[in-house]
Amino acid sequence: MRRPAHLHLKVTASGKRLITTQLYFNGGEYVDDDVVGAEKPELILDPLPGADGVDVVNYDFVSDPESEGRFVA
Repeated sequence: MRRPAHLHLKVTASGKRLITTQLYFNGGEYVDDDVVGAEKPELILDPLPGADGVDVVNYDFVSDPESEGRFVA
């Protein structure tokens, strides 16, 4: 079983719900054939060469407000 290269992320902000996700890399091996089937087009990053020769990506996360009385782990 092979998986595409990906990042596991947990994003937190005060008063917002926790986001747990994975992000993949465009053109990466197995990205179109992930055995887990977790990849979606909106989760695929397209790194661009930075000025210093290091690839760079930007990704915006949008989190819903925390619900009172609801436990989110």
